[in-house]
This record gives sequence, structure tokens and C-alpha cells, in this order.
Amino acid sequence: MRRRTLVSGSLAAGLLVALLGGVAPAGGADSAFRVDALILTTFDGEQEPFLRHHPWDRTFPAADGEFAPVYCRTADHVCVTMTGTTKSKSGPSTMALLRDPRLQLDHQSLFIVAGIAGIRSRVGTLGTAGLADWIVDVDLGSHFVDRKQAPPHGWLPFDAYDQAAYRLNADLVGRAYQATRQLTLDDDRTAEAERAFYGPAEVAETPRVQRCDTAGSDGFWVGADWADKADHIVRERITAVDSGYRGYRCSSEFEDPAIAGALKRMGLLDRLLVVRTASDFEDQRPGTSPRALYDLLHSPDAFAGYNISRENAYRVAWRLAHGL
Repeated sequence: MRRRTLVSGSLAAGLLVALLGGVAPAGGADSAFRVDALILTTFDGEQEPFLRHHPWDRTFPAADGEFAPVYCRTADHVCVTMTGTTKSKSGPSTMALLRDPRLQLDHQSLFIVAGIAGIRSRVGTLGTAGLADWIVDVDLGSHFVDRKQAPPHGWLPFDAYDQAAYRLNADLVGRAYQATRQLTLDDDRTAEAERAFYGPAEVAETPRVQRCDTAGSDGFWVGADWADKADHIVRERITAVDSGYRGYRCSSEFEDPAIAGALKRMGLLDRLLVVRTASDFEDQRPGTSPRALYDLLHSPDAFAGYNISRENAYRVAWRLAHGL
């Protein structure tokens, strides 16, 4: 519950700072902090590069359904926060952010998802950054039918799920790609060593920005067969509403359909950009099994692209926050 206390002058400022544990209030009773770009990460590892690289002089403690504090900069009116992982956390927390009276978020604001994801070795590499034109919720559909009755992958759609595919603002995504396509991305020896298991072509690949699409699921799919299934569902979902679709999926993650759904509900979907960088391969190393990939993902050598993907999500998102 919020309480408003009328105290004049410096006493009011000192009292509020003390009550907030040293955190200055974000705005006065009749004002809100103007947000030009809100960067949405989902957990602390994704948010960490932003906090490490830059000072943040305004802090909004989490309130009214928000997952985490919102850190802002008065110098450029850029803010960063965490939505929480999975759709069940990211959707409600994004909606709470959009309703926060302390923040001025509107059609002049840019919303940037900056997070890590999985990728197919044939479409990108560890550290690759994908800018999405489409977000597809691949959980929606009928996944448990006989393969012989519903090839491929034993999956059939439910056409009534109109929220399954979100098309982002093509002009905005195009400008975002042009602003970042030549950006130098990070790489390291850990990622290089993992690429070596996938052959010479993958070894020669280096991280870059690509314009490709993302699949959101609360399940963590492991192995080439499941990656093929995700590809199929993405194509089915998008071509159902855009028969001329010629794009491709490069990443899979948890949260984006829920974030997009919240923004759409508030009429702000056309201000969303999604940056997903590859922390791991979805397909297993050649000559091994999906179980071997599962075991790898639960070992100390898991997510060979984790560090560079976090850094690259930061680099791309930061350029977008200041370049558009």
C-alpha cells in the first residue's frame, strides 16, 4: 500500500530516502519518469552486463506485481529491469510495468527484450544475435497425436489460437537491423571449443546480428528432432496468417510470447524489439545423442556461449536504445 506524506523542503527528500533504504524516489506525486527505452531482461545474468557497464542513478523498487526493481538513467532516459523467467512470470510482470504510474511508458518509448536463447548450429552460432520479425508461441497446438495421423512431428494446430504468432513492426525491426548489422560482437575460447565439435563450417562461423524469428515455450527442448518440431510449428503458425512468409527461426526461449501479449494488450506491440543471443546449441554434437546433449547441459561445461551471449545481448540492445 502506498502512503503519501506531505513534508516540505529537504526534510521530505531526506525522509523518503531513509524510508527507501537510501534509494531516491523515482518521481514526485504528480510526475512520472520519462522512459525512452525500457530494456527487458529475464534474470540476473542477463541484466548484469547493463549494470556493470553503466551507472544507474534512479531506482524504482519493485511494486504492484513487478518482478524486480527498475534501474534508470536521467542522462538518456534508458531503464533496465527483469521480468522473471517463463511466461507465467514475464507476462504479468510486464503488464505491471506498463501500469506503473511512476514510469511514463507510451508510443514514444522503445521496448527491447535482451536475453539469451538456444540456436540451431546450421542457422547461427554461439554468440549470434537474432532480431525477430515474428514471435511464435510453440506451446499452443496439439502435440500428442499419432505421427502417422499428423506428420510431421505428431503436431496439429488449433486455428482458434489467434495469439500464437505476433508480428513485430517490420519498419522498426528493419531500422534496428541496419543500426546493428555491423556491430562487433564478443567471442571467446570456450565458445570456439564447442563449435569445434560441429565441424569446420561451424568453426569458421563467428557471432553476428541476423534478422530471424524466435519460438517461445515454457518447455526446454533438447536435440535436433525437437528443434525440427519447433521449426515446423513456427512455419505453420506464421504461414497461417502470412502465406508469403520466407523467414526462419533462429532461437528458442521461454518468455517472449507473454511479453508480446502484454504489450499488445496495451497497444504497444509496434514498439517492441526482441534481441535473442545464442548461449547454447539446440541440436546435439554430430555423432552423439540428444541424451548426451541433455547431460552436457547439466554439466560444468554447459552453455558454452553463456558469457558472450550475455555481452552481445547488451551490446545490441544498448545500440538500439540509443540509435533509434
